[in-house]
Amino acid sequence: MTDASGEVTKANDYITQLGSSLNHIVESIGSARDQITKIAHAIEAQSSTAQEMAHEIEMTSKATQEMERMSDEIKEAVYSLSSIDDEIRNSTSGFKIINA
Repeated sequence: MTDASGEVTKANDYITQLGSSLNHIVESIGSARDQITKIAHAIEAQSSTAQEMAHEIEMTSKATQEMERMSDEIKEAVYSLSSIDDEIRNSTSGFKIINA
């Protein structure tokens, strides 16, 4: 009977150790789940930031293209004015200024 009592005590000790180990495993799984959740939130935030940056880059590109178009228009206007200036100089080159 003493042997049986000792075996029961050992079995109870093993069951207690097993319960403790299982509790540790459950806690570790919970900790891993929390870390995965944090990583998922960080990835979501980075994705949102990347989308915002892509939008800003697209807007900057459009603004740059518009500035390039306006620059070409200004260049054409300057050439046109230069041509008009040449025409006026040629048209008035025959005039003489008389000092009064």
